[in-house]
Amino acid sequence: MSAPINRALLPGFAKIAGDSVALRSTYTHAMAALAIVALPAAAGIWALSDFIVPVVLGRKWVGAAPLMGVLAVNGGLTLLHSSMATVMIGAGHPRGVVKCNAFFVVFLVCLMLVLVPLRGALGAAYSVLGASALATPVFLHELRTYTGIPAAAFLRALERPLIAALAMAAALHLLLPAYSTDLGTGTAAALMLGGVALGVAVYAACVGLLWLAARRPAGVELIAFQQARSLLRRFLRSRTQPPAGGTTQR
Repeated sequence: MSAPINRALLPGFAKIAGDSVALRSTYTHAMAALAIVALPAAAGIWALSDFIVPVVLGRKWVGAAPLMGVLAVNGGLTLLHSSMATVMIGAGHPRGVVKCNAFFVVFLVCLMLVLVPLRGALGAAYSVLGASALATPVFLHELRTYTGIPAAAFLRALERPLIAALAMAAALHLLLPAYSTDLGTGTAAALMLGGVALGVAVYAACVGLLWLAARRPAGVELIAFQQARSLLRRFLRSRTQPPAGGTTQR
């Protein structure tokens, strides 16, 4: 998800690198757009990993479900890191990215030396997630140092999507039954698809309510609301207008 988006953003960041106000505004809007998709994807895969693995990969891979859940959360963090790396490179400061990645590698090696002997492959997954979490303050510090974008702006862009994603994950855990190998493939697939539909509904509702509570600020939610309203109006017009060349029957 992040690679094509960051490739598109990089030239834009480079063009406005000298304007700190424009760079901050553009980055926070881009970050909000990324977060509103990436965070629910990571939370949803984590919450449904027990169903996704046996349905998509087969029952013999069911032991990999915990790995997928941990690495899905790490994927969300990695996307956020890559966006910070992109804006630093676009602003002409690749040194900051090198420093952040160096810290990540150090954290990763230290955690793997401790966790892999204790937990094996799952320990390796937790090592990657832990290294990403520990490296996040480093990324935020370097982002502020080289671009002037404060951590508060980054966190504000994540606030509503993060709360909604956590609410969605909690709802899925509370409402879906635990996976069992006794479930047939069809039943497991139905529960997985039902969980996806439920997650989308809960997440959309939470994001919408949080946006309304924040007094409808400009951003991704406003664009989505305007697009949905426009589509609804076109649909209603198509349903109420008679077909071309036809007559209205009484």
